[in-house]
Amino acid sequence: AETHTWIHHQSIRRLIHTSIPTLSTLSNKQEVSTVPVRGQQSNFELVFHYAVPETAKAPLQRAVQSWADVWKAPDTVTIMIEVAYAELPDGVLGAAQSSLLIQGDGGLLRQGTSYTSAMAKSITGDMTVGRTRRSNVFTSSDVRITFNSKIHWNYDSRKPTDTEFDLETVALHEIGHGLYFDGSLSPSNNGPSSDALTFGYLGDGLPSRYDEFMTLKTGVGIVASCTSSGDVPEMLYDAATSPGLFFYTSRGNFTLYSPTTFSPGSSVYHIVEDDDQIKRDCRDAGIDSNDCSDLMSPALPMGYRQHSIGLNTLRILDMMLSKATGSINGTCIVPPAPTSSDSGGNDNNDNISEGTIIAIVAGTVGAVVLGLVLVSAILVIKRTRNSETESGPADIL
Repeated sequence: AETHTWIHHQSIRRLIHTSIPTLSTLSNKQEVSTVPVRGQQSNFELVFHYAVPETAKAPLQRAVQSWADVWKAPDTVTIMIEVAYAELPDGVLGAAQSSLLIQGDGGLLRQGTSYTSAMAKSITGDMTVGRTRRSNVFTSSDVRITFNSKIHWNYDSRKPTDTEFDLETVALHEIGHGLYFDGSLSPSNNGPSSDALTFGYLGDGLPSRYDEFMTLKTGVGIVASCTSSGDVPEMLYDAATSPGLFFYTSRGNFTLYSPTTFSPGSSVYHIVEDDDQIKRDCRDAGIDSNDCSDLMSPALPMGYRQHSIGLNTLRILDMMLSKATGSINGTCIVPPAPTSSDSGGNDNNDNISEGTIIAIVAGTVGAVVLGLVLVSAILVIKRTRNSETESGPADIL
């Protein structure tokens, strides 16, 4: 079966960011309907814009329900997700973003750390934290997603065909990014070379809560250990593209996607794309294979579905919501690059032709792009999936 890949393409991010109006602007021209979603752990609100087809509303609501059942927030908080349908640029599946990044003030939110709107509200119990009024429109949504109305989506609970993209799977993945599974590591505009990274957007230099737990194979945190030298941009690049990079939690470590060429919006903000490594991480963390999910991995084959969020995904969430300070401080010593035989699956681009692929980008600020792009000099990862039964994947490796 044809395999598609979740990767970043910088030019497409800029295109979406500059050409697609915000939902708050367009909602003034379109009818909006709101559906409350009460979960086992939190309350969400799903807002439909842009004549979202009736057939699409059920899978989108199922995706939000799944997150509401596991996302922890007090009853005083409602997480709002806006969803739109529109004709996006050719080949783009959709665009998504977290509406705000909120800087911690040293209270419940750590000083010098940025949080997504959903995380800040959930930790503080304050619906107004970080809220601003812009053009007389109160910025109330936490996650915004626009899906391309021209794409052939699977709206049913059945397994999608080989020519369909499963809307519920894509929605689950993108909601996860909008809620918390993302950070602020990005190319440094002032770096002396292309191999230069920095934390923060708009020059604020702040790492995100997610970033604080990214850990080198040597056991020291990137934020705690690799940001105190004059060569910070290059050190961060080497660290973010090092083998064995993982997300540290008190109940297991989870290998991150860290190809040797950094891809903004994709690198480090997905778990590793190697099924065997995902399974090993879950086993080492004491997670049963049935509770282990590849939802936040960087690849999505056409005709595939994954409707389980997974305990591994939730361990990362729990660590970010905890009071832990982050990974330990130490010497920023980056392990050598792996050989082709022990790369851990991060750089496997075998059998990917220089043609059209599916790209899905995770991003907190600016747009997230899910689209068809032409492969040129960008990293591509091959991913295969096992066959599924009607009840779900036969095996998550």
